[in-house]
Amino acid sequence: MIKNKINNYFFKCRCIFIEKIKILVDSREPDKIFKYLEQHKNIEFLKVALPVGDFCCGDIIIERKSVSDFANSIKSGTMQKQLLQMQNFKHSFLLISGKIEDLHYDKSIKGWTANHHNGAGLSCLIRTSTKIWQVLNDKQLIECVVKICKKVNDGKEWTKFDTSLFNP
Repeated sequence: MIKNKINNYFFKCRCIFIEKIKILVDSREPDKIFKYLEQHKNIEFLKVALPVGDFCCGDIIIERKSVSDFANSIKSGTMQKQLLQMQNFKHSFLLISGKIEDLHYDKSIKGWTANHHNGAGLSCLIRTSTKIWQVLNDKQLIECVVKICKKVNDGKEWTKFDTSLFNP
């Protein structure tokens, strides 16, 4: 059902970016996320209650987590469930916002260390096809969302012919 809604919204979303990039954004995201999105002139977004992920652009799904949300989601097991649900999309990404040092001030995350964070992130990366990237803040995260949507849909691919690996 969500695929039909997405397909209707994106009408041939293998976009050539003459038009604006169209992104579905989960309506439960904080207001600052929508503020950052509004600053982009080349995107159009629609607030919807997404059943999985926080941003969707055609066959791309992106989950946004703060560092503390990531730690809590790993501890509760919801992160694993979300990542497995995201595998229904051709391209899935997990973007983590914030610094590990910020956890020292978060009393809800007792005992979570940089080793836990790195181990959990690597487990997610290795056990699913989801690509993971960490940024310093939500403004950078939105920049990454926009770039991911552009680059995945630009039709460009790297091959050995584009490098010095292939010498005819």
